[in-house]
Amino acid sequence: MSNTTLTPTVGAVALAGVAALFSPLTIQPTSNGPEVQGRQQTFTWSGLSAGSVGAATPNLSWRRASFQVSGVFGSGGTLQLQGSNDGSTWNNLTPSALNSAGFVGALGTMEAPKFIRPEVPGGDGTTLLNVTGWLS
Repeated sequence: MSNTTLTPTVGAVALAGVAALFSPLTIQPTSNGPEVQGRQQTFTWSGLSAGSVGAATPNLSWRRASFQVSGVFGSGGTLQLQGSNDGSTWNNLTPSALNSAGFVGALGTMEAPKFIRPEVPGGDGTTLLNVTGWLS
């Protein structure tokens, strides 16, 4: 019987010929389209784990936004909403990072960026969050 030496590669691990990258995930939002009467657009980001970032909403003109967070935060799990006017420079929005499930009221009265996305900067292997946003 001989010993086998495994040498890890930075950023990836090969298992049975399949590479699994250890980099932040980008979760694409799903959209149900605008509601006819209220002109509301609903976006859902499912399966956000620790270190992942939700893809940005499309460039929308909106006046009100509210969000609901559900799932398992795990140890040290947080969710932060971010906004951008150019799609590349992101700033944290109010409220500050959330660490429990629930409903997040409207963004601050002075916050109306063109793009919004959720980020999960903290957490552990059990962190798995779902975010739904309503923009009108």
